[in-house]
Amino acid sequence: MGYGNLVLYANCNFVPGKYDAWIAAYKVLEKYVFAEEPYTKTYYFGTPENYGVENRSKTTHMFAYEVYRAREDLYTTHMNSKPMTEFFPKIQPLMPTGLDLTHYEDVSGFLDKPGNLKECEIIWDTRLRVKPEKRDAILEKLAGLAKWVEANEPGAYSFLVHKATDKGREGEIRILERYATRAALEAHQSAKEVLDFFFSNKDDIIQLENHGYLPNGYLLGWWDVHPLPGSTPAPYNNAHLDGRISAWGYGIVEESTYDSLPVGSLVLVSLHRAKLMPVYNEYLTFTPEQAGQLSQERKGWGSLMLVMFLTEYLLNRFVFASDEKSLVPPASDTQSYTAEDANIQDAVVIITAASGKNALLFAHQLNNARSDGSKRRKIIAVTSPSSKSFVEGKSESAYTGLTLYDDVSGTNLSSAIVNVVDSETKVVLCDFGAPLKPRAKSLIALGVGSEPKVSTQEELMQGFVEGMALGRVQANASDMLHDAIKVVGGEAFWKEFLERFDAFIDGGGIPGLKLVVGKGMGAVGKGWERLCSDGISAQEGLVFDI
Repeated sequence: MGYGNLVLYANCNFVPGKYDAWIAAYKVLEKYVFAEEPYTKTYYFGTPENYGVENRSKTTHMFAYEVYRAREDLYTTHMNSKPMTEFFPKIQPLMPTGLDLTHYEDVSGFLDKPGNLKECEIIWDTRLRVKPEKRDAILEKLAGLAKWVEANEPGAYSFLVHKATDKGREGEIRILERYATRAALEAHQSAKEVLDFFFSNKDDIIQLENHGYLPNGYLLGWWDVHPLPGSTPAPYNNAHLDGRISAWGYGIVEESTYDSLPVGSLVLVSLHRAKLMPVYNEYLTFTPEQAGQLSQERKGWGSLMLVMFLTEYLLNRFVFASDEKSLVPPASDTQSYTAEDANIQDAVVIITAASGKNALLFAHQLNNARSDGSKRRKIIAVTSPSSKSFVEGKSESAYTGLTLYDDVSGTNLSSAIVNVVDSETKVVLCDFGAPLKPRAKSLIALGVGSEPKVSTQEELMQGFVEGMALGRVQANASDMLHDAIKVVGGEAFWKEFLERFDAFIDGGGIPGLKLVVGKGMGAVGKGWERLCSDGISAQEGLVFDI
């Protein structure tokens, strides 16, 4: 990154309970900054350590660290951008104070020692007030200490030294420190070299302040769906490094104090989920009579497919609606979405990751749940060599053509696409589109889900930006569900949806897909190991009876 940048430290103060609303308003701004402001080099937030992860929504304060190439990049470009001018009015009612900004220049040290934007467990903000005439000498000593930290402390991710540039702060120094774990921070604080620095400069240091923060890591909030319980054993009880993922399935109410919730029913709400997307707070309730009519196999297929089926049902029924009255956009922040966009009559639909269950369900809905006058022309599957035989077996029930990823890379296109896409063709592309843009009359690029891999927040943001560059819209099941229920009403929506799902299962579901049932947590562990080692084939669906 180099030194001599304009560095901004900011204190963001919130009205109690308004942190989540502030972050929601900020998301639009962040996407813009990441994509459009190359000289906004760093945007980094942390919330006070004492709130922890589980109570982050209650915080009344947030630490912000921003780096710009020069002052004009902040005050001319960034502050005057359209997203920023729209952001300010949204946050004014959420903050009891204005923005508390302090300006610095970075002079020594390192920001990202791992070199891969690896997230830390704890941010440590150190502020020194020293005798102004001694600041340069102390900065020189800190530069030497920073080199020692970089060479000798593997758990130190950042140790970046700054000098204040605001009038009246001539004796101020600030250090941004990031550590892999709290133990790494404590080891740093106890190091002889660190203690020697402070003792040797004790007469020249007037004041020392330290504050600990947790990276806010708000993106999507997946790890907030099921926070780690207090009983989680070490070493898996660190909420910054470990998390629990969602599982779909059925549970039975065994005791109840609510007349409207008799034994045998299920409904569940959790306060910690209030800040999440509404779809994470939607539960289907089955009465004891309804539950009694479900066989174990039916429950297995429901656990495996029902939630995924919901997304594809929403896409087919409402996003690509044949009736304009039912039209909803794929996400609430979609800039413009019209009946012309939704019209797929005689269009070519290209689906990547075609062996995946979401892709197969979407293809099934396109083929079986549309009136003849609104059906697509072709559905082309894009898949990998290892899944080719499985996808080929779906030629009648799902896809009308197939090609491999290698055959659609760069400027090369397989005959499966070339023969059906020309300058007069409308293409609906699910998740892949750059090579096709020049060849099609129009292109609707839609992202559904994402690659199942471990990603940093920065990598996720980069994926969003690359999708924006292609004109791709990322479908949001929560937004679609909310808008669809507004269109037809909640009772009517769920009635039709469950009827469609029952018809799908009664019709044989996805040909070739088999239900693999395991019993007990031991089976869950083995299934998880297979999933992590990519050992589950496209033909298998794992469910567990626990």
